[in-house]
Amino acid sequence: RRRRRRRDDEENDDKKSATSVLQDSFGKYGLIKTSDYHKHQRSFEMWMAEVKKIPSFTGSKFELQNYFAEFVEDFNTATFPHVKYYNYDEWEQQEYLKQKKNKQKSSAAQRDQFAHEENRKRVAQAKQEQDMQMLRSTMMQSGRLADMKRQAEIRSEMRHAYKTGDMERYNKLQRQLGEK
Repeated sequence: RRRRRRRDDEENDDKKSATSVLQDSFGKYGLIKTSDYHKHQRSFEMWMAEVKKIPSFTGSKFELQNYFAEFVEDFNTATFPHVKYYNYDEWEQQEYLKQKKNKQKSSAAQRDQFAHEENRKRVAQAKQEQDMQMLRSTMMQSGRLADMKRQAEIRSEMRHAYKTGDMERYNKLQRQLGEK
């Protein structure tokens, strides 16, 4: 007797755990009846097209009711292969919003990239202008340096002309130096 009771208790425990799992999923997304065809028509049509591989049903009304009864059973027991079949319109709206959000993120990233590229171009242009300014000032300085060297040469020639007594050459060099 004791062994028999234990076996019965174990069997009851197994049955309880199996039914508790079914109870958790049964009606998870709500309960519908076969009379709710028009409410769930779009979801049913998508289920027919994607799960049953019947894109446009052209059979009898009786067959349609049988397929919808199967749909109702899967709906009530929450055994569809994807969440979209419970409310296709709502799922489609959520997908649209996700795609829109992703596009906004990508366009924001593109704007950031564009702004970064523009900033990089501005910095490069400013550096190029600074380099050109430095080159101009260097050229001006080198021109001044050449001019100063030429003046030093003229003075040296003037001294030499004065020491040798070549006053004509001396006066000519003095005028040249005064013009500058």
